[in-house]
Parts: sequence; C-alpha cells; structure tokens
Amino acid sequence: MPWKGETLESIRYNFILATQNDRVTFSDLCKAYGISRKTGYKWLLRFSEGGREALTDVVRAPFSRPRDVSQKNRNSIIDIAYSYPRWGAIKLKRILENEHPDIDWPSVTTFGNILKKEGLTKRRRIRYKMAKTTPVQDVSECNGTWCADFKGWWVTNDRKICEPFTVTDLHSRFILGCELVKNRKFQSVWKILEGIFYEFGMPDRFRTDNGSPYASNAVGRLSRMAVKLIRLGVTPEWITPGKPQENGIHERMHRTLKLEAATPPSNTRGEQIEVLNNFRDVFNFKRPHEALDLNTPSDIYVPSKKLWTGEESDPTYGEGYEERRVDSKGSFRWRGSSFFLTEILQKEKLGIKESAANIFEVSYSTVVLGHIKDKKFVRA
Repeated sequence: MPWKGETLESIRYNFILATQNDRVTFSDLCKAYGISRKTGYKWLLRFSEGGREALTDVVRAPFSRPRDVSQKNRNSIIDIAYSYPRWGAIKLKRILENEHPDIDWPSVTTFGNILKKEGLTKRRRIRYKMAKTTPVQDVSECNGTWCADFKGWWVTNDRKICEPFTVTDLHSRFILGCELVKNRKFQSVWKILEGIFYEFGMPDRFRTDNGSPYASNAVGRLSRMAVKLIRLGVTPEWITPGKPQENGIHERMHRTLKLEAATPPSNTRGEQIEVLNNFRDVFNFKRPHEALDLNTPSDIYVPSKKLWTGEESDPTYGEGYEERRVDSKGSFRWRGSSFFLTEILQKEKLGIKESAANIFEVSYSTVVLGHIKDKKFVRA
C-alpha cells in the first residue's frame, strides 16, 4: 500500500491532494484508501474548516466526568468500610444514604470497585444451594413467631466461658434478647425470657430446636418450659429433628454474631457483654437487611399487643373434648383405666376426643400426646 508506515494525518492529507486529480473518481479513490465515501467527505470537510491540523484524530474522552466520585465522598466510603469491615457495598451504600441523604452517592458497582481498589473486600467461600424445605409455619407479621437458641460457647482471653441465649422476631429479624447465660438450665433461661416478655410482650408461637430446656423425651416433646409457655398462651413450636434449616433465619443471625461480636473474643467477660450489647444495637437499628428491602429490623418491628402479666391458666378445649386432670404422679384415668404420661404434666388439664371408632386422641393444648386404643396408650 502507498501509505504503509505513514501517519494517519499524512495519509489523510495525501487523500485530500489526490481528490484534486480529475483523472480519478472520488469513489475509486475512497476504495483505494479503504474508506467509505462518507469518511472521505468527512476528511474533506475537516480540511476545509481547519487545514492539515484538523486531520489528526479527535480526542474522544469527555472534558468532564460528572459521575466521578469526589475525593471527599470516596473518603467517606472508605471510612464507613473500615467501621464495618464485614459489610458489603449494598449495606454500606444504604448507611451513607441514610446518614447523608443530600449527597448523590454512586452506584453499588462503583462502591464495590472503590472497596476492591482499597483492598477492603474479601472473596467469599462459595456456598452451594441446598434444596428448600417447608417452614414450620409461615409468618406474615411481627410477634407471630419468635425464635430462640443458644449460640454456642467460646472463651474470652481471661479464660471465661461465654454462651449467649438469643431470641429474635422471625418476621422482622429484630433481636429481642442476646444475653450470656450461666448454664442451659430452665431457671437461667426463663429469667431472661421474663425480662423479654416484660419489655416486648408475648408472641403467638415460640420456635426452638429439640434440645433442653425447650423440649424433652417426654410425650409430645414437652418440657417444663413448654408447659409454662402453653399456660401463658404461647404455642411452643419445635423444628423437625435434624432440620436446623427450619430455623435458618435465626441461625444466619448467629453466624453474623460470631463474626462481628466473637471474632476475636474479648479480653474479659464484662467486655464481651458490652460487645454483644453493641452488636445487638447495630444489628437492630443500623445494619440494613437485604431480605427487608434494605430496611433495618427496627424499621419493621413493633412490640406485641399481648402484654406480659405473668398470669397462667389451663388450656381450653373445644366441642367434642372431654377433660381429664393429670394427678401428682403424672397419670390420668380414662374409662376405668389409668395411663402414665409424664411427671412434667402434674396437675395439668388434658383434652380427649374420639378421633376414630374406639380410638381416642389425647392432647395437651394443641400438642397431641398420643392415642388410647383397646385400653392401651400409644405415644404420638
């Protein structure tokens, strides 16, 4: 080619000179230079307006970038990332939008790029999706179901064991309680629960796993705590054994608690309590939750209308039930026969109804304990 090794400017200038040769048509000339007629006319127009200098390439970069992040805003993004190092770009963006609504913050992608450039992101381990399971019961409002569990223990730097007992509202994810317990016995846990009931009211259902003190090996999985909840008008709800995903929202909160409040452990038990209290405040009132449309749990949660009075009462049974009272030994009588249930139900009122021909269903509140058939009691 005649222009090999030349600059673009010189090639275009030679093209302009060649157009002055009447022996070559404009179309043939454009074809020889490997350009379209439109491009050829563009070069002619540029030359006529600005001479040879106008044949150089025009810089296409914009003179200004209105969406560029100012250094001040960039510093704010970096500062908030250092304050909450385990939060992602989505949550950090919402925090800054809440704190400074007058500023036009960049997109989540730009947030992520800034964090990545500053080395403030960590690559997450891939978690493969598991098949979904049907929840114990769907929840559509606050205080419909509360979830409770022990976090699991760890040791502070002064060798003190710390194990939080936690309670959350399933609908709003609001942490109702997060306190260290001396042990897992009923008395220790119930003392914490009474304080939560007094502050937030009572739920309709109380979901736990099948461990002590929530459940037992007695009929109907009943424990002292379960019986007390029922007498207070709260239905105990146990997940299927071996199915912790049925309490997955609460377990996910525990994972966040471990990362943000127990890694690393505090120096003393007293310091650990302060860290847990701060974690609860941040989780409830500041941390945006993607499952809540980036609202915080406090934006959603409202206390229960069922106020705590501490008054207990026997469960009531509907039409078709006959009632029997369990004696002090844990047994009850039915049509001339005595059947042992559990000492946990001493003095409690049962409901018995015929579920099929000569088969009678025995319940304590909504908990089915078993059936009587041919003068034998069979556990459910």
